[in-house]
Amino acid sequence: MTGRTVAFQRGFRRVLPVVLGVVPFGIAYGAASAQAMHWSQCLGMSALVFAGTAQFIAVGLLSQGVNLVSIIATTLMVNLRFVLLSSALSPVLLRETRAWQAVMSFFVVDESFAISTVEFERGETSSFLFRGTGCALWVIWMLSSAVGIWLGPLIPKGYGLEFALPASLIGVLALLIRTRAVAAVGILGALLCLAMYSVLPGAWSSLLAAMVATTLGVIWERWRCGS
Repeated sequence: MTGRTVAFQRGFRRVLPVVLGVVPFGIAYGAASAQAMHWSQCLGMSALVFAGTAQFIAVGLLSQGVNLVSIIATTLMVNLRFVLLSSALSPVLLRETRAWQAVMSFFVVDESFAISTVEFERGETSSFLFRGTGCALWVIWMLSSAVGIWLGPLIPKGYGLEFALPASLIGVLALLIRTRAVAAVGILGALLCLAMYSVLPGAWSSLLAAMVATTLGVIWERWRCGS
C-alpha cells in the first residue's frame, strides 16, 4: 500500500474513539428532523450540509415555523467557528490543489479537526489522514441519521438523546487538552463565554470568547518562550 493509502486508513480508524458521541448525536438529529421534514430531506441535509450542530438548530427553527432568512443567519453564526478550525488546519491542507482544498473544506467538522490536529502535532504530514477521518465521520453521520429517522419514533422519551450534542463536543475537547496551557485556555474560554452570554447571546458569545482566549494564550506562550 502507498503512504497515502496508509494515512487514509489510519485517519479512518482514528474516528473509532469518538463514535460513541457521534452516533447518539446523529440518531437524535434523525429523530428530531423526521418530525419537521420528509425523510429524504433529512438525509439530504445530512449528506450535503454535514454540520450536526447547525442541522439540529435548523430543524428546531423549522419546526417552530421560523422564516428561511433567520434560519440561514442563525446557522451561519453557529458555523463561523469553522473559520478558526480551518485556519488551524491550513499548514497541512494548503499543500493540496485548490480543487482538493474545496473538497476537504466540506469535511472540516469538530471531530475531524480534533483528531487531525492531534495527529499533525505528532508529526503526520499527509492530508490523506484528514480525508480518511472526514470520510469516516460522514459515513457514520449518514448511517446514524438514517437510524434516527426510522427508529426515532420508537425511542421512548426521557432517554437523554438531547444530551448527545454537548456530550459529543465534550469528547472532542478532551482529545485536544493535553497540556496545562491548553486546559487554561479552555477554562478561560468557558468563563468568558458565560460572562458574555447575557450581552451576546447565541453563537457570538462562544465565537468571541474562543478568539479572545486563544489570542491571549498565544501571547502568553510567546512571552513565556521569549523570556
